[in-house]
Amino acid sequence: MRQCQRGGEISITSEQVERDGKFYAKIIFRDTGPGIDMKIPSDIFIPFSSTKGQNGSNMGLGMSIIYGIIKKYNGDISVRNCSKGCEFQITLPLV
Repeated sequence: MRQCQRGGEISITSEQVERDGKFYAKIIFRDTGPGIDMKIPSDIFIPFSSTKGQNGSNMGLGMSIIYGIIKKYNGDISVRNCSKGCEFQITLPLV
C-alpha cells in the first residue's frame, strides 16, 4: 500500500491464473481516490479521450498506448470504478 499525493492509497497485487489450460500473470492496481469521471470508464482507452480536459499538455493518448502494448503481447486490460476509487486489471500470458 502506498500513500497518494492527494490522499488515498494505491495497492498493487499480482497472481498467477490459469485460463483454458494456459497460465497468465494478473496484476491488479487499486486506488481509493475519486474514481474515473466518465459514464463508461473503459472509454479512457479510446485515443484522445481524457478526464483531465484540454490543458495543453494532456493529449489523451497515454491509456490508449498502454492498451495497444498490452494487446500486442496477447494480454488484456480492464478498468472499473469501485465503491471508493478504481481498479485496473492487466493479464499477460506467461512465457
